[in-house]
Amino acid sequence: MNVKEWRESFVAEHPARDDDGGGSGSGDEVLLAAEGGGAGGARPSAGSRAAAARSAGVLRVFSAVALSLATLHEHGVVHLDVKADNFLARFDPGPAVARARAAAKRVAASEYDHALDEAQAEVDHAICAADFGEAAAGMFGAGTPCRQWPALPPRSAAEALAGMCSRARGAERIRAPEVIAVDAGLGAKGGGEAAAAVTSAADVWSLGCMLVELLSGKYLYGEDEDDFPRFFLRLTAGGDDDESAADGDGISTAAEAGRRQPREQGGAASGASAAPKAPQLVPKERVDRCVRGLSPASAAAVRRLVRSMLCRNPGHRATARAVSANAARLAHSLELEA
Repeated sequence: MNVKEWRESFVAEHPARDDDGGGSGSGDEVLLAAEGGGAGGARPSAGSRAAAARSAGVLRVFSAVALSLATLHEHGVVHLDVKADNFLARFDPGPAVARARAAAKRVAASEYDHALDEAQAEVDHAICAADFGEAAAGMFGAGTPCRQWPALPPRSAAEALAGMCSRARGAERIRAPEVIAVDAGLGAKGGGEAAAAVTSAADVWSLGCMLVELLSGKYLYGEDEDDFPRFFLRLTAGGDDDESAADGDGISTAAEAGRRQPREQGGAASGASAAPKAPQLVPKERVDRCVRGLSPASAAAVRRLVRSMLCRNPGHRATARAVSANAARLAHSLELEA
C-alpha cells in the first residue's frame, strides 16, 4: 500500500476529530492561544490527547518519507513528484508507530532505553520512494549549497544552469513556485534571466503539501485546481506573503492580519487605487485544518514545521533531512501529550 492508503486506515483506527471541522474550537482559536498564551498548565482534554496521538503517528511516517527523500537528494536525485501516492510501505508501519508511542511514555518516566529510536528505525525501513518517472539526476542550481550534494562534484554556475528543468514536472497541485515558473517560461524577477534552476528544494515544497494532506485529509491546493490562473498567481506573484527575515513562512497570523487591516482601510478611504492583492501563498484556513484539536503549543509546533517547507524562496526552505528530524521530534512531543 502507499502512504495515502496507510493514512486512511490509520485515521479510521484512531478517530480524533471530524476532518471537516470537529475538535475543540476553531483553528483561529488555537492560533491565538498559541500566540497569546491563554490559561497555562491545563491538562489536555481527552479530545486533545486523541488528536495528539493521531498526529504523532502521521508524523512518524512523514518523518520516514522525508528521510527517504533526503537519501535521494544526497545521491543527486530530485524526485519532482513527491506525494503520498508515490511513497510505498513495504509493510504496515502501524505496529512500530504504536511501539514508538509506548516507548515515548517510558522515556518520559525513566532512563532512555533506545526503544524509541528502534521503533522509528523500523518505521523508516517500512517506507520507500517510488514512481521516478519525473525524477532528474544530478540537478542542483548555482544557489544550492554543495553540502546538500556530497555525492557530486562542485559545478560552475554555467553548468548548473544547464541542469535546470526545461518543463514542469509532477502533479500540478504539489509543484513548487519555481517549477510553476519554469512551466510558464517566466524570467527571473527583475530581469531577462532564465527561471531559477530547480533544486532539491522543489521536493521540500511538495513535502509541505503532503504534510498538510496527511494531517488534514485534504489537498493544500485542491480548492485551486479548477482555477489555474488564481493558483498560478498565488504561487508566483511577488515575494513571500508577510515574509520576515527569520523564516519567510508565507502564512499570515491573526495578529499580522490585524496590523495590516488599518492600513488597507486607510488606503481605501483616501481613494488611492491599488493593484489587486495576490492571493495568499499558503491559505491560513487550510493549515488550520492540520491543528484542530491539538493543544496551543502543539498547534504552534505543527505550524512551524509547515512553515519550514512552504516558502516561495527555495533558499529559505529546510532540507529534507532537517524536516525528517524535526518531524520525529514533534512526533515524540505529541506522544508525551497523548
